[in-house]
Amino acid sequence: MLNRNGDVVAHPDLDKLRLTENPDMNQFRLVNINELNDAVSQEAFTALGAAAKPADLKDLNQSRFARFRFGENDYTAMMTPFTTWEWPWLICVYLPEDDYLGDLKANRRLNMVFTFVISLVATVIGLYLARGIIHPMSKLESEATAIKNSDFEKETIIRSSYTEIRATADSFRLMKNAVKTSQQRYQGIFENIQDVYFEAAMEGTILEISPSIDKVYGFYRKRLLGKFIGDYLVEKEQLRNLQDVLLQKGRADDFQVELKNNEGKVAYGSINVTLIVDPQGRPEKMIGSLRDITRRRAAEEKLEKYREHLEDQIRYRTRDLEKTNRDLTKEIKHRQSITDALRKREEEYFNLYNLNRMVTNNVPDMIWAKDLEGRYIFANQAICGNLLMCRDPEKALGKTDIYFAERERQRGHEHTIGELCENSDELTLHRKVAGRFLEEGLVRGAYITLDVYKAPFIDENGHIIGTIGCGRDVTKEKAIEKELQHTEERFRDLFENTFDMIQSVDQNGNFIMVNKAWLKTLQYKEDEIIGQSLFNIIHPDHHQYCLEFFGKVSQGNSLENIEMTFIAKKGGLVHVVGNVTPRMVEGKFVATQAIFHNITDRKRNEQEILNAQAKLEQRVQERTAELIEANELLRNELPRRKRTGYREGLIQS
Repeated sequence: MLNRNGDVVAHPDLDKLRLTENPDMNQFRLVNINELNDAVSQEAFTALGAAAKPADLKDLNQSRFARFRFGENDYTAMMTPFTTWEWPWLICVYLPEDDYLGDLKANRRLNMVFTFVISLVATVIGLYLARGIIHPMSKLESEATAIKNSDFEKETIIRSSYTEIRATADSFRLMKNAVKTSQQRYQGIFENIQDVYFEAAMEGTILEISPSIDKVYGFYRKRLLGKFIGDYLVEKEQLRNLQDVLLQKGRADDFQVELKNNEGKVAYGSINVTLIVDPQGRPEKMIGSLRDITRRRAAEEKLEKYREHLEDQIRYRTRDLEKTNRDLTKEIKHRQSITDALRKREEEYFNLYNLNRMVTNNVPDMIWAKDLEGRYIFANQAICGNLLMCRDPEKALGKTDIYFAERERQRGHEHTIGELCENSDELTLHRKVAGRFLEEGLVRGAYITLDVYKAPFIDENGHIIGTIGCGRDVTKEKAIEKELQHTEERFRDLFENTFDMIQSVDQNGNFIMVNKAWLKTLQYKEDEIIGQSLFNIIHPDHHQYCLEFFGKVSQGNSLENIEMTFIAKKGGLVHVVGNVTPRMVEGKFVATQAIFHNITDRKRNEQEILNAQAKLEQRVQERTAELIEANELLRNELPRRKRTGYREGLIQS
């Protein structure tokens, strides 16, 4: 059985299927028909006309028959493709003609002699014998057609008085069962592989690809055959980089690429591929597998965006609070200077009042002053326009908040600002100290939040004559804070509930943060590990490696696919692989952030496979030694038996 490239995928002698590429690296590949150590098979392949034009194999869509001679025997050969497009293979069969026609030819000559002797009787007997041959042969032809059409369920019963025809029918039945078993075996592997198996020419033409490409990326397998790989990559430079790696190393592991799926969206994949060379050592094609890592990349990018968004919000809120504090400090100082000026220079009251009014009316914050009864004695344009709903600040003087609330309700508006929370004016007068309050409510049906600062209003004699305050509309900021809180909760939920191990280590190599999955995997409690050195849990064999990559990360580099071994609290080894990134504050390295995936089970399975291979090789060597020893004993025994037999013959004589 061949694939469309001439590689032998099935043969009666399985040892001839495998060709050693690199014994030191234990690399093998399927043997090509031109390399197969079977002279009769190669002669049959040549007779079928495929050796001269190997490219015809890719377009072969009907059966071929041929007759050839090898040694002293004549053979009949047949090559036919699978009728199902998912199986791009060819079935090749050849039989010696004498196996099923030799005795028939002899019988035919005998019949001709009898025909010449007794014409009438010979004619009757000849017709009877011919029917005994032609009928079974037609059934054999029907059986061959069923094999050609991959119909392995159809059973044709062949009866004949000729031993040769019965033997040929038995051979056909055995061949049919062997082809059926082989097809089922390779079909199961090819159709159920999870990753995408592919073969491609060195220039990038797709020669073969598994049906799993439809499930993974939504492409139809038939439409990809013969297409250029670069057409499906986001950047064709990725193909050139892969080709360079293959030419240098002979293989590439976990080579990540960006692809365009059938919807035109970007998807990410990891390629493991091996370079196949011809007998002269020239690159012939590449064979490998493709694994979809789009979800993994999306999760990593989403986590990074959440982290950056959180840091941006913190920086924004910090700057805003600092600015508010500076503005408030500046305003208080300014108001204090105005108060002092009013006490010292009453004659300048009018000018200073106009100046104060002009200043306060041009700031976005709401500023006011009230007497002990809660009546406004000062209000700037911001509080009048945004809260009291009166155009002229002078018209607000002498009126209370209740007056403006009732007026708004009479106009048909909802107005509850200041009524849903504690009375901050009374608290300020009672405490006799400045305070900060959060006041919420409806203003003309819109829910707003005010960040308010209030203080006792003290005259030149030190008596409290009312309250003074300023406020800012922080509705949007509060919404942002709430969203930030939700984001932090989602980030914390992801951090605590992921199955991956997440850790952070400061610049001294001490743990400052680990998640639940990390603690559960290594059997530690949080208070046992925070502050401990990273090197206390890393296997000694990985200390130097850890120092090297820690130095790279501290310089601002991010590393991927880092493998190391941790030592659990109870002494067990935990093998992990993951990515490490630096955390920089104002351009300085302060900590590492790492996400690791537990691959202990995978490592254990790999070791078990290696141990099993070693045991198998040892058993083969032992069995080979036993056979050599038995062969040597037999070689020494034969001469002795010959001499013994000759001596016994003399005695009998």
